[in-house]
Amino acid sequence: MRQEKIVNLHLVCDSTGEVLGSISRFVSNLFAKAEIKEYFWYLTKTRRQVDDITTTISRLRSEGGGENEADNIIISCFAVSDIEDYLIQSCKMHKIAIKSATKNLVNFVGLFCKNEEEQATGKKTDNGLDSDFGKNYLNRIEAIEYTIAHDDGNLHHDLDEADILLIGPSRTSKTPVSVYLSYRGFKVANIPFVSEDHFDVEYIKSLKKTLIVGLTINPERLENIRKTRLQHIGSDSQTSYTDIMQIEDEVKKSKRLFAKLNCFVIDVTQKSVEETCAYITTLHNKTFGG
Repeated sequence: MRQEKIVNLHLVCDSTGEVLGSISRFVSNLFAKAEIKEYFWYLTKTRRQVDDITTTISRLRSEGGGENEADNIIISCFAVSDIEDYLIQSCKMHKIAIKSATKNLVNFVGLFCKNEEEQATGKKTDNGLDSDFGKNYLNRIEAIEYTIAHDDGNLHHDLDEADILLIGPSRTSKTPVSVYLSYRGFKVANIPFVSEDHFDVEYIKSLKKTLIVGLTINPERLENIRKTRLQHIGSDSQTSYTDIMQIEDEVKKSKRLFAKLNCFVIDVTQKSVEETCAYITTLHNKTFGG
């Protein structure tokens, strides 16, 4: 009986893998009869990390053999071309198949998009990453990394670089809204409302380049969301976290904080994440231009 083809697909990039994740899903669906195993090598930014990757792949290859031996291939996507160049050279040395999504896509599109200045001067961009595309890509990756590092109150006294600061009670969609906005290039920090004493009001008000947004919600709706969340993780839903009186008090106190901050307030009760993000983006553009 013929064995199913096995392919070890190694996704290597210097970011969080948004682009490569989409490519991998597409490839897996396209070759449904093959067994494709994904290996994720995200946030690869040093030559030492590259060496670890090629060494690991070489070991996987040597440990295979027989009818079920797997092919190992790399798809890469880098903003910093010298690390990707080192990866490509290392793959050649270890005889590992590699294809760069970044280089091939940019070079292909670049054949059709060269402007008159480039043709006249002969000046070439570095794999397209000196262009607006490259700069936008780098800015978006930096925004995503910043947002992840400043999620759920982490580093909440280090907000000078934030484009947007979200504050609100637990389960008011702060994290999904933050991540969604980061994909659009915004550096977003979010802090859960615990109590008014938890916030340095004067420090937050001093953030002149940051859009401060308070997220509020109908208490009954929040009660249902929290109960569903606890049931989903198999926890007791009858706690102070889901007590309607506590929730009403929490929402009331969070609004009092928003008034002290004199910030924008969005009621997310009937809003999807996309709607909330669109509204915040509009507020940011009106406040700071965009």
